[in-house]
Amino acid sequence: MIVWTSKVLKYAFKVGLIDSNPFDRVIVPKKPAKRKKDNFYTKDELETFLNGARDAGMMKYTLFRLLAFSGMRIGELIALEWSDVDFVSQSVSSFHK
Repeated sequence: MIVWTSKVLKYAFKVGLIDSNPFDRVIVPKKPAKRKKDNFYTKDELETFLNGARDAGMMKYTLFRLLAFSGMRIGELIALEWSDVDFVSQSVSSFHK
């Protein structure tokens, strides 16, 4: 509604029906910036979480530990194949030769 009113008054000003457009003096307040919620664990929180994951089983612990320390996203981790794991050099790589 306000946009249409502003346009009507702008048109009225252009054709000389009014001396000024009152909407030109309106100061639109800025929305306060949304504060991003931290999307990570502190060192202590990660340690507590991984201890809980260890109690839930080696497979879950391994999955979450790899996510936490590799920087991989869950989709990347799920897409890994055994050929991506090098047990000799203790590394993981998704680059296929």
